Amino acid sequence: VKEKHGILSVLICSRAAAADYIHRQHCGCFNWAEDFLAPSQRPAKYLCGRVKSVHDGDSLRIIPETNDDGDRASVRVRLMQIDAPELSQAHGRDSRKALASRLPRGTRVCVISPGRDSYHRILGFVCLAKDDIAYRMLAEGHAWCYHNTCNLRYKAATSAARVAGLGLWTPGQTPMAPWAYRRFQRRRARKHRQQGKKE
Repeated sequence: VKEKHGILSVLICSRAAAADYIHRQHCGCFNWAEDFLAPSQRPAKYLCGRVKSVHDGDSLRIIPETNDDGDRASVRVRLMQIDAPELSQAHGRDSRKALASRLPRGTRVCVISPGRDSYHRILGFVCLAKDDIAYRMLAEGHAWCYHNTCNLRYKAATSAARVAGLGLWTPGQTPMAPWAYRRFQRRRARKHRQQGKKE
């Protein structure tokens, strides 16, 4: 790892390189994160940077720490294995507020990523020191396990939040899973388009 004016260069490393002590210090979650990845998703890559903005409860932009070329362009990051309510859903803005509160602008985070999603966002586990941000969002009731297919630790956090009535699981609420909400919105938009053609 190179250092320039006291700022660490971007940490994008293979699993083997991450085992190095220096990368252990700066990719604090690597000890457990790859255990949550399927064999086909390994080895993971590691990226550290500063939070630029939070879009919603499961996505944000970070500015990678300066690499050798001095590139400071921000990148989009999608938290892996969770799905937060859309901003137009109930609790959507509360979920974004919760993530932004935990990761204010300028916060240094590291991402353990197997690659990109279909929207070309970096998909991965986001860590603040050794704290797993996705786990915190689930434990506080601000997100769902993605399609109910997340790891056992995340499922346990979701179940505990439900029992405690936290966040979107507040008693009296009838939360809709984000993927079901998006499907409903697509169907409604398609129906409106079809009605427009008939008129």
